[in-house]
Formats: sequence, C-alpha cells, structure tokens
Amino acid sequence: MGAALAVGLLSGCAQDPLIGETTWQVTAIYTEPGATAAVPGPAAGLAQLAFGTSTVSGFTGCVPLQAEAAYTDAAGERRDPEDAERVTFSRVTVNDAPEDCVGGARHVHDELVALLDGPFEISHPGDSEMVLTQVSDAIDAPAIRLVAG
Repeated sequence: MGAALAVGLLSGCAQDPLIGETTWQVTAIYTEPGATAAVPGPAAGLAQLAFGTSTVSGFTGCVPLQAEAAYTDAAGERRDPEDAERVTFSRVTVNDAPEDCVGGARHVHDELVALLDGPFEISHPGDSEMVLTQVSDAIDAPAIRLVAG
C-alpha cells in the first residue's frame, strides 16, 4: 500500500507538458454555438499539431500542414511558446484533401483549414489540455481543444 501511495503522490507532482515539448491531438473544434464540436470517433487522434519556436506543423486528418507561429503576451510582446498568451498563425500551407479523405477525417480537415489563420488566445483549462480561441469580438469565438499526445 505504501508503494501505491508513493506512486500516486509522485504522479500528482508531474508537470503539465510544455507547448513545444509534445504533440497535441485535436479533440474538438468549436465553430458555431450549439454545434457538435467533438472530433468524430473514427477521426479521433488523426489531427495533430506540434509547436516549434516559430512554426507549427501537423496533420489535418487528411494531409500535413505547416505554418509560421508568432508567440506573444496579450500586449503583443514576443514570448517563448511556454510563456505566451497568444499565438498568431500565418503563411499556412496545406494541400487539398485527397478524394479518399471522407467522413470524420474530412470534416476535421475542412474545419481546421478554415480556422487556422490569424491570432488565437492560449489557455490551459486542465492537465495536459490546451484551448486555442480565435481572437474575435464574437461572444462564442471559434476554438480548438487539444490534449497532449
């Protein structure tokens, strides 16, 4: 019992993953209030993003993607990815989805491609979780929920 307690205590001390030290799986894409946001079951785990110091790369569920990423605080001052409050995506490069990319994977691809451009606020609502919320005047701004993979 002592060993189990020690393992439990040690696992409680684990740090949340840093933004640039893991691959993040897309679990939900919020584009419209009330619309289903969760990634469909068959497409779960396909869409991923990996953040570098000035780039982001990943997979849309259908094809690879790459973009430039600028990390800042809320005032626009440049920050390291781990200290940033915002990330701005630019020069996003994504090929067209192949014809055989259908269903949930195609839905996720289309949503990500339409959304991944411009500034996003970064939040970490839970352990190993990150939400990128599009900077917008909208009350329910589009967002992408990710978990550390």
